[in-house]
Order: sequence, then C-alpha cells, then structure tokens
Amino acid sequence: MNSIEYKEFYDKVGKTNGWNFSNVKCISEGVKWDFYNEVSKTCEKSDILLDIGTGGGEAILAIANSALLLVGIDQSTGMIETATKNSIKSDIANVRFLQMDAENLNFPREFFNVVSSRHS
Repeated sequence: MNSIEYKEFYDKVGKTNGWNFSNVKCISEGVKWDFYNEVSKTCEKSDILLDIGTGGGEAILAIANSALLLVGIDQSTGMIETATKNSIKSDIANVRFLQMDAENLNFPREFFNVVSSRHS
C-alpha cells in the first residue's frame, strides 16, 4: 500500500468510526500498565498536553481532567471529524482537536509540557 492509498484508507476508517480500540476484546499477557493512565499520572493540572495520532480522541477525552488543556492532532481528516463529534458529545471544554501532520507541527516552541503518542 503506497502512502496515498494508506491516507485514503485512514481517512475512510476515521470518518466511519474513528480509531477506537476500547471495545476490542483481547487479552494482553504480562502488560501491567495502561498508556493513558501513565500519561495522566505524568500531567499536572496546569499542564498543556499534545497527543500525536489522537484518532477519534476517546483516550484524551477520558483523561481530560488531568491537564489544563489537551490538544489532539491527527493527519486524517476523518479521524479529526470523529474526534470533534466525540468532543461535542462529551461536552468537555478543555480538549481541542486539529488536523496536523506530526512531522510539521505548527505550535510555538516549548508550548506543551507533556507529549504523548500511542499509535503514531
């Protein structure tokens, strides 16, 4: 699959249902931690968090009370559309979603206190 086909696939999946793996029934052997639980423990209430490859945004919406502001970015239009819908449904005020390529960030230097990236 070339990069254009991959982006088209990713946009289609994102628009359809996001990248939410929370309902996948699986068993992880030997795993004793949860990525976003660790991220939330790292954050101070005054921090600004950037989540790269946020997908449908479910994970950072779930930890929204961990930081002052949480910004989720994803390169996929479909993913950001899903994340925005999830944000509106959740009525959480301190989370924002932006379509952006992680290799070309448009933020001031040292703007974020914490950066997370689980699936990118």
